Amino acid sequence: MRRFGRRVPPGLLLVLALAGLYAGLPGPRARAGPPPTGRQNLKAKQEALGEVRRQLDEARERASAARRREISLLAELEGIDRSLAQKRGALQQLDRRIVQVEAELDALEGRRDRVVEDLVSQQAALSARLDTLARLAAAPRGLPGPSGRRRSRVNARSPTWPESRAMTWTGSRATTPPLTV
Repeated sequence: MRRFGRRVPPGLLLVLALAGLYAGLPGPRARAGPPPTGRQNLKAKQEALGEVRRQLDEARERASAARRREISLLAELEGIDRSLAQKRGALQQLDRRIVQVEAELDALEGRRDRVVEDLVSQQAALSARLDTLARLAAAPRGLPGPSGRRRSRVNARSPTWPESRAMTWTGSRATTPPLTV
């Protein structure tokens, strides 16, 4: 047997003939009943085709559901990314604000230190003045006046004190009138 100018080995022809005979033999189901007719065969093929279509429709529905779920997850991820970006921006603003507040605190601590130093120096000056006033109060009866004589009564006035608050020394005691408001 020659086809298209090629020769088929005789052993292969024997194998093909046996396979054809075996395929032509009726199977266990077919032996029990009459061979299927053309209509029965067509009906079986239509049922198989219907089953394949049903499976294909189910696969399409699953694929469609998977696409919808994927789109939903992508939208959710985008929302999370936007929220995360906003929170990162807010965090960066807070970091900048922290740096600014720390710088302000350092400046305020420097000012506080200067105020404390000024307060200490003012307290020292006030203490010295109070010591001087205490020495003057403890001085003998009168103070020497411009002529070298002692006066029996001296008014010590400050330009910031009103006339009614002037300290008066009488004898060996200093007196201050009560404050009136």
